[in-house]
Amino acid sequence: MFNFLSYLTFRPSPELITFALTVLRVSIGILTIGHGIPKMGGIEVWQSLGTTFMGSLGIHFLPVMWGFLGFASEFFGGIMLTVGFGTRFASFALVVMMAVATAWHLQRGDSFNVYSFPLSLIFVYLTFMLIGSGPYSLERYLLGR
Repeated sequence: MFNFLSYLTFRPSPELITFALTVLRVSIGILTIGHGIPKMGGIEVWQSLGTTFMGSLGIHFLPVMWGFLGFASEFFGGIMLTVGFGTRFASFALVVMMAVATAWHLQRGDSFNVYSFPLSLIFVYLTFMLIGSGPYSLERYLLGR
C-alpha cells in the first residue's frame, strides 16, 4: 500500500535529482523563450525596451543595444537553457536581465506580487549558473563533459 508520509520523506537518488533538474532547466528554458518572442520585433521594439527599462535606471545611451540584449538574453538564452548548451553563460545573462526587471518594478513602486516573479527567476538562473547543463544536455553530448 502506498504510504504518503514515506513518499514525502524518501531520499531521492542522484539519477532522480538529475532528471528533476533537467525537467526544470527545459521547462524554464521554454518559458523564457516565450518571454523573449514578443521582444523580437526589431529596432523600434528594442528602442522602446531599452528606453523604458534602462532609462528608468538612469542609463540613457544606446537604448537599441540594451533592448536587443534583453531580447537576445531571453530568446537565445531560453533556447540555450532548453537544449543545455552554454547554460552557465545564458544563465548569467538571464540573471542580469531579471535583476534589471526587478529593479525596474521596484523603481516603479510595484508590489511584491509583481516583482517577486523576476526576483524568483534570479535564483533559478543562479542555480543553473552553479550546476551547469547536467548530463542530459547538448553540451554533454557534444563536448562530453
